[in-house]
Amino acid sequence: MKNESCIDVKRDICDNPSIVLMNKEEFKKVFQKEAYLKVIVNPDYKEAEMSKSYYYYILEKLKKINLIDKDNKLTFTIIVSFQLDERDFAIKFEPILVFLSKNRKILYIFDVRKRCNVDEELLKELGMNDKRQYSCRKIIENIYKLILESILNKGVIYV
Repeated sequence: MKNESCIDVKRDICDNPSIVLMNKEEFKKVFQKEAYLKVIVNPDYKEAEMSKSYYYYILEKLKKINLIDKDNKLTFTIIVSFQLDERDFAIKFEPILVFLSKNRKILYIFDVRKRCNVDEELLKELGMNDKRQYSCRKIIENIYKLILESILNKGVIYV
């Protein structure tokens, strides 16, 4: 599972998944640890190949940060990593995000400077057509545009 950019998801997704902004440190804790990834994508400790107690320990942590709901379903479509810029008192989006595609894969784009493998289906979901035209930076920019459009259309961000 390590270093894969696209992982099949066996866990169900809630009816109304949302966009999540996650502190950079919390993001790293969750998405750079293989055990957390296994719990996110697998609905059962046996499928995750983990001890039952460790699996449920992580599951409870993921529920506390609202990535998994009380019915054990994923609650997100996009998770954006952010950092608070205390000098300017502004939120800075990091070039790191997670995208849960409709075909039930989680796409990790860790860094705009790193190469990422993207399939045609995912590009279509993001409104992109030609795979050769898109770098990780372009994909992240497109996802950020989708997020901003969503915020501007609603005019409200719920916290």
